Amino acid sequence: MEYSDDHMWHTVLGEKFRVGISQAGVEQAGKIVFIDLPEKGAKIEKGGELATIESTKAAVDLYSPVGGTVVAVNTNVTSNPDLLNTKPEGDGWLVELASEN
Repeated sequence: MEYSDDHMWHTVLGEKFRVGISQAGVEQAGKIVFIDLPEKGAKIEKGGELATIESTKAAVDLYSPVGGTVVAVNTNVTSNPDLLNTKPEGDGWLVELASEN
């Protein structure tokens, strides 16, 4: 797992990247109560907006540490945002991106 300076992580899964927010990012944001994720097929640039989270403190945009096309969206976190609070580096992953290469 690799981490970005803005508290995002990614891991390589063959020719895809799985992306999420780090535990430190969750702790900084506060209790997350809502997340808005992109749809399958969306193209995300490295450093581009990936998602928006709402916490008990504020709404925050999350930026992707890698670029690619969204091939999977973790709908479990949209229906149960508490996964981001309890397992952000496990079951609380956000999206999978197909590599731009």
